[in-house]
Amino acid sequence: QHYSYFTMGDATNYVDVSTRGVSKTFKAIVYAAAMCLQFPHYSVAVMAVSRGQVSADFETTFKKEICNKNSYFMAWLLNNGLITYKETEKGYGSSIIFLPAIDSSRGEHVQMLIVEECRLIKKTMVDSVGVPMLTLRQPQYKKNKAYSNYKSKFDIMKQVYITSNRFKNESEERRV
Repeated sequence: QHYSYFTMGDATNYVDVSTRGVSKTFKAIVYAAAMCLQFPHYSVAVMAVSRGQVSADFETTFKKEICNKNSYFMAWLLNNGLITYKETEKGYGSSIIFLPAIDSSRGEHVQMLIVEECRLIKKTMVDSVGVPMLTLRQPQYKKNKAYSNYKSKFDIMKQVYITSNRFKNESEERRV
C-alpha cells in the first residue's frame, strides 16, 4: 500500500486497476487530502460515474472514513471549521471537489483529477470535461521575484484513474 502512495506522488498519470474491496477510492482521496494539506491553494476534482457515486465518495469515504474514523487530525480540522463543505475564498484555500461525469461539471480549475471507475465513464467525457479542468497551481510565493523561476515537482498537473477489474464475460452494465 505504501508503494501506491509513492507512485501516486511520483507519477503525473497514475492508473489503479484492482479487485473490489482494496480501497482504491479511499487511497486516492487520502492522497488528495494529503496534497491539499501540504500545498496551499491546491485543488482536486474527484469525478465519478453518477451523482450517487459522488455522494457516496463524499459522505462515506471522505467524511465518515477519512475525517471521522481514520484521522484525528482531519477530524480536528473538520470540528474546528477548517474543513468546510463549500468553496471559500478565505484561509488556506485548498479544495477537493466531488462531481459527476456530466457536461454541467465543466468550469472547475484543479491541479489533480481523480476519475473513479474510469472504465464506466466514456473517454470522450473525461477528455472534454475532466482533462480541461487541469491547470497549473499558482502559489503565492512565485509572485516574489526570487522564486519566480523555481520549479517544484508538485507544481504539475496530475491524473489518477481508478477502477475495478472485471472478467471478459461480464457485461458493461454497472451492477448494484
